[in-house]
Amino acid sequence: EILRYNEKGISADIDSECLHEFRVALRKTRVALDELQAVFHKNKIDSFLHKFDDLGAITNRLRDYDVFLPQKDHLLKALPPNMRPALLSFFKAQRQRRRRQFLMLVSMINSSAYLSLMASWTKFLEHAEKHPATELSETPILQAVSGIIMKRLNKVIAKGADVKVDSPDTALHKVRIQCKKLRYLLDFFCPVFPGNITAHIVRNLKKVQAVLGDFNDYSVQIRNIDRSLQKLASGKSTVKNAAALGAVITKLSQEKSKKRNQFGKVFNKFSSRTTIAPLESFLKKMKPKCN
Repeated sequence: EILRYNEKGISADIDSECLHEFRVALRKTRVALDELQAVFHKNKIDSFLHKFDDLGAITNRLRDYDVFLPQKDHLLKALPPNMRPALLSFFKAQRQRRRRQFLMLVSMINSSAYLSLMASWTKFLEHAEKHPATELSETPILQAVSGIIMKRLNKVIAKGADVKVDSPDTALHKVRIQCKKLRYLLDFFCPVFPGNITAHIVRNLKKVQAVLGDFNDYSVQIRNIDRSLQKLASGKSTVKNAAALGAVITKLSQEKSKKRNQFGKVFNKFSSRTTIAPLESFLKKMKPKCN
């Protein structure tokens, strides 16, 4: 429903929040399908997984533009006046590229292939109880998901503990992906857990995700600007453009470094016994009942 609800907002291009909500709903769907494959027969969900993956990939670039473009004024202020015209030209080009990416997405969500996918997905959900039973599909949901969430929680903690001072950016990226999957599972199945048992861990998980999300955004922006630098032709104007883009990379690198330095603190708080013990204890009690 959230996917379909945000289609008009995306097409109207009135608020980037529509794309954000669309992407979150899409990722939650993919994670749920991936983690609960044992509930349905594999051949029933493989096609959906691949198609939702392709759909998510189409939205990635547009989302990157929507994160970067609002930083224009902030970055302009960080540059000396003589560099600002070059940066304004760069942002103009980025807006044009964003427009092309936007039109590609609008074309996709109005395509017969997309409409067919949504119709098939709706039918799949409406007739879920008629699908052939599997061993896990007969298990009470709380017992079934406890083992899955416990496994994902352990992966997050293990990946986070692997991050050292000299670890490459990819190490933090792996933690970010695991955090997303855990968060979506907790959000998705929160209604079946008793009381507010997930509230404390989710609150601290959000803080880790915020730091890692910003870190990743800076990494993507630096990489994209660097690609633009490599494509610049020679000439007087090129020198000015290169100087401006180089200064922006320096600024973004500083912000990225701050986020990396914040990671250890927020992750240690998240992975502390105080944070994870209540949920972990409950999951362990439920896990032996899983088949």
